[in-house]
Amino acid sequence: MKIEPVIVPYWDLESIQNVKNEKEVIDQFGVMLVREFLKEVRKSMPKGLFDSFSSRMYGDFWYMELSQIIGSEIGKNMEGTFEKALKAYGGLSKG
Repeated sequence: MKIEPVIVPYWDLESIQNVKNEKEVIDQFGVMLVREFLKEVRKSMPKGLFDSFSSRMYGDFWYMELSQIIGSEIGKNMEGTFEKALKAYGGLSKG
């Protein structure tokens, strides 16, 4: 049985605010990290070759899918580190 990844659009702020599980937060952080990286990479590409509206739209969809796949893997690999950081921050913020 193949499980398809759930794609959360970057403009869907309500679903991000509803995340309560730390593991989901870590996964979403990885996704957002990769998405921002890909956005900066795209800015460095020369203009002209893929500059049409359809190319930009297709690229946006492709980057969203790619960031979801890579970002969730980054979140899984960095889960222990993020959990330690969240616990340390929680202890410091409680005063």
